[in-house]
Amino acid sequence: MNYEKNNKKFLLWTEEQLEKNYYTYSNNNKKIEKERICLNGYIFKKKDYIDNFMNDIEDLILSNGFVINNDKEFRDEMASFVYRYSKT
Repeated sequence: MNYEKNNKKFLLWTEEQLEKNYYTYSNNNKKIEKERICLNGYIFKKKDYIDNFMNDIEDLILSNGFVINNDKEFRDEMASFVYRYSKT
C-alpha cells in the first residue's frame, strides 16, 4: 500500500511543470521568482528533465565501456534519485 501511494505521488510530481527559480530584489527585499521552462510553446514537465538526465547518464556510462544489466532497475533508481534530491 505504501509503495502504491508513493508511486502515485511520484507520478503526479513528474507531471508538474519544470520551473527555474531566480532571485529579484526590490527595496532591499530578496524575493524568489519562478519561471516556466518552455520551447516553441511546449512547456516542459519534470518527467522531460528526468528522461533527458537519464539518457545523458546512460550515454556516459555506455560510452565509457560499462554495461547496464537491468535497464528498468537503472531507470527506476535514477528517477528516484532525482525525485529524492529535488527541492520541489
